[in-house]
Amino acid sequence: EADATAALSDKFQEKTGYAWTDRATAISSPLAGKYTALKFSAAAAARGAEDAQWQFYLRRDPLGKPDGWYDYDDDNSDEVEELFGMFSKQGNTALATRFVTSESSGYTYRVDL
Repeated sequence: EADATAALSDKFQEKTGYAWTDRATAISSPLAGKYTALKFSAAAAARGAEDAQWQFYLRRDPLGKPDGWYDYDDDNSDEVEELFGMFSKQGNTALATRFVTSESSGYTYRVDL
């Protein structure tokens, strides 16, 4: 445990420029050229699962839709959530890439979990 704590402290200082014990300062006063430490919000983490939305990145759409992130429709979002749950529980990297077909749009999405 002490080794892990030391490794975390060293990595935090390397990336932010601040000691782990000064993380409040690292959050409020980030240094130029260094990572910005983010404040953990237990409330946001707790509601994160409820507010989460699965999305896909669309590139070079043949119908001319701009490149960017788009929400899955409800049915496909539910399917991807189920796949992610199975992947998370099993931890099998062979299950990391799946294909989901939308009956409403006819598109097939590659899902990289």
